Amino acid sequence: MKLLNTYDTREEGEAAEQKLVGERRLASERDGTETNLFGIPSRANFYRLGMYNQLEKIVEQKKNNVNYDQDKHQEILSLLKVAAKNAVGVFVQHKLQRLLTRFGRWRIFLWLFRFCQRITTVHQ
Repeated sequence: MKLLNTYDTREEGEAAEQKLVGERRLASERDGTETNLFGIPSRANFYRLGMYNQLEKIVEQKKNNVNYDQDKHQEILSLLKVAAKNAVGVFVQHKLQRLLTRFGRWRIFLWLFRFCQRITTVHQ
């Protein structure tokens, strides 16, 4: 789980938590009023939280040379990068599983071994 967003009040955080899919947790600072929302950084969760809308507004402000929240912009971009990496990992894992069931482990292992040998000989 990753930090997805920070809210000013606990009520806002609880409302956002109900929108998420999968594992999620709400935590608040002891000495502050901010509430942190942790969850799975997926495209669906970002869409449900309205982060794409926030990003569109920030990009429009940036295009029009209007002051925008640079910290929030970087935060959203970094979370989207994490979501993209997670999606690629799931995709690669799914493809590898299909290859394993289709060709068998030893064939895949031999192919990977030969491929690695080719790479090492090319780069030497």
